[in-house]
Amino acid sequence: MPAPNFRSRLIRFQPTALGFRTAIVVEVPVGNLEFQEDKEAHLFHARLSLVALVKNAAGAVVQKFTRDMPIQATPENLAGIKLGNFIYKDVLVLPEGKYSLETAVMDRENSKIATDRNSYDIGGPKGVGISNISLVRSYAAGAKDLEPTDPYQFQGGRITPTLTPTLKNGKGATLNMFFVVYPEAGNAAKPAVEIEYVKDGEVLGKGGLELPAPDATGAIPYIMSSSAETLPTGQYVIRATVKQGASSAEEKTTFKIE
Repeated sequence: MPAPNFRSRLIRFQPTALGFRTAIVVEVPVGNLEFQEDKEAHLFHARLSLVALVKNAAGAVVQKFTRDMPIQATPENLAGIKLGNFIYKDVLVLPEGKYSLETAVMDRENSKIATDRNSYDIGGPKGVGISNISLVRSYAAGAKDLEPTDPYQFQGGRITPTLTPTLKNGKGATLNMFFVVYPEAGNAAKPAVEIEYVKDGEVLGKGGLELPAPDATGAIPYIMSSSAETLPTGQYVIRATVKQGASSAEEKTTFKIE
């Protein structure tokens, strides 16, 4: 079996006095791991380990993340577990600047290793701000064990992001996205967001969003859902522009319809 394929990313969130609160997300499809059968126990076992290094522009490691994850399945639920994804996320604060994320994932059952490296400019304009856009895998309303520092929260529920940018169109297909707007302090104007769908350089649709009131921290988390049933196959860019009076900021993300 080949090395496990996976995706990893740094996602910028809230500006703070010390820098930008940033999430690290690693997503590994469980079906790409090797499962060993324990016939006596009537179980299947897999195990993955990951190491992620965040480095600054000079190549120095500013933070290291590690995780070791055993996975157990029965003969009855093995097929379902293989359809799932292991998603690791954590939070760090990064001063404005250039960074790289270097991640390695090992399938411990066959000792195969896969690696990923991406570069980032962490920062943003002064005034109103908007986080990077995340695609959403699932949302659990009323979660009881939310971490106060976890930015993937919306109205008391937990958001599980996905780094898989591919959707299959057809009945029930839905595009779910999450971002956070950070209003400019002292600006009396109400923030507003416009979303544009772009395919092959052409804007196929656009529309404004009615944002809720800021939460207790002054931020405005927002989940946006839209039907993807009739979208033509191909590569898309979603552009979100937030305006607050004369201040504005923009974010983009991509996804593919198959």
